[in-house]
Amino acid sequence: MKTYEVVLKGCGRGLPCWLIYRVKAASAEEAITRAKQQAAAHYIEFEWFEVQTIGEVYA
Repeated sequence: MKTYEVVLKGCGRGLPCWLIYRVKAASAEEAITRAKQQAAAHYIEFEWFEVQTIGEVYA
């Protein structure tokens, strides 16, 4: 598994918010899905999440 850093923009009611997640996943697509699931579980005030950037973490 690789580690990815995913930056999401939470949109919906109120001001937008940028959220950063470090996720272990087999692919970038899986990392995006996991990050969006985590964000949706914790930030119920946002209606959707847009991916701003994603990159593999080497460390």
